[in-house]
Amino acid sequence: MRELRLYTFLFFSFFSFAHAQEHKVHENGMVYHDSTISHFRTIVDSITAVFDTVALNKIYYSKKQSKGYCFEFRGDTAEQINKDFEHRITFEDFKAKYLKGKELEEVVMHKVHLFDKFIILTKPSGEYFFPLSDMSYRSTAQDSLDYNKFIKDKLKGELCSNFIDYKALKQESTISIFYIIDDFENGPLKEDYARMIQYSYSLIDTNHTILFEDGELFKSNPSVERFYNYIESEIEQGKSEKEFAQTEEFEQLLAAAIKEGYDGGFKRRSYEYYVEKYHSAELALFFKRSVEFFLSCAADPADNVHYQEIFSLVTKTLNKDIFFRCHVNNMCPSYPDCAQFCFNNEDLNVHKYTSFEDFSPKIKELEAMNINVFDFFMGLILDVSNPVPNGIDACLHTLGSNLSRASDLDQIDARLFSVLEDEELDLNNRIRINYLFQIYNINVRDIDVDRFHQNEYRFDIFVSNLPKNLRGNFKKIY
Repeated sequence: MRELRLYTFLFFSFFSFAHAQEHKVHENGMVYHDSTISHFRTIVDSITAVFDTVALNKIYYSKKQSKGYCFEFRGDTAEQINKDFEHRITFEDFKAKYLKGKELEEVVMHKVHLFDKFIILTKPSGEYFFPLSDMSYRSTAQDSLDYNKFIKDKLKGELCSNFIDYKALKQESTISIFYIIDDFENGPLKEDYARMIQYSYSLIDTNHTILFEDGELFKSNPSVERFYNYIESEIEQGKSEKEFAQTEEFEQLLAAAIKEGYDGGFKRRSYEYYVEKYHSAELALFFKRSVEFFLSCAADPADNVHYQEIFSLVTKTLNKDIFFRCHVNNMCPSYPDCAQFCFNNEDLNVHKYTSFEDFSPKIKELEAMNINVFDFFMGLILDVSNPVPNGIDACLHTLGSNLSRASDLDQIDARLFSVLEDEELDLNNRIRINYLFQIYNINVRDIDVDRFHQNEYRFDIFVSNLPKNLRGNFKKIY
């Protein structure tokens, strides 16, 4: 019962306070006061002035990629194809036996070596990972992929399969087949795109991260526990926070807890509430950033609350080191500073949440700070093989939705099509931008139906002018 009373008190004293800060819109129609906007506009103007006079300091290279064909079969056909691979079927024989009369559409692929070897297909609706593990892999030449060939990108002519036997689960077996047309190659991005990346990094400030790298988890803090035991005792006696927070004992215990807090470690979430209220927001932010959190694929509301609280403190303290990083991350509906590609779900129902109301729109705040939002977003989106450490894996879904609320949609339309139509940009990035455009345009429909249809018409013309074997890479996703 005592624990319940303490929890209830802390819940209403802190969480209600924290959520009151979330996405609060001020009289100016934005989530920041005019004074905050003015403060960071000055910083942006200074960064931009320097950026405009500095030459490009790095060449950025696209991901190493190739083109190929990809097919998937199920059931008895999958079983038969797997047997054919055991007998080293060639691509020509495979086409004659299983693809007769079918028009082949090229797909774009790149590769990665994590805990296993993967081929990654970049398709209109997302990225799809195909493991090349020795357990399931077959090729026309060997039972397992030559690791040296994989590392050296020499995979031209490889016909690969990945067979998954589901018979034990009383389900149809599946087999994925892909044929690699060329060796994997990359090239430098044009200076226009490279400068977009450099511009984004200059604002994000990659020297800093939201959470400190040396944060600790679940470390015992005796002084913090003594502080909480005191609060618990006072609540049991029916005292309010206003009463017990004015006592000398409260001040001494909080001071001791703060001193111990500098050693790092886990602190109860409400601890920073007292630090902010009775010491300083700067110190509360320091402690918030010192706590390590495990990030998983599924969003944990507790972690999102933690980041939201950091965002609130960053805004109050005008912390320029991580302000823009927090702002961009807070636009996304998933984990900050995590691989939030939002580009890999084949279930098109996921795109129903492109409704703008499902996001936290904050593009007008960036525009009010004189940020070139198109260049800023593009710099975060472009996929390169040599990114700067501590960059942001931006959420294409969220950025596309926010772009639809930019102040100059004519310019956004023109620049999106300029990138889509740029044959000098690698296909992997053009397909990513296609996804961005699709999300952007479906959100435009909510505010300007005529613009939506004009963009649809122009997109259809763009696709019709592509080589036939590449058109499948630029399909609509809704």
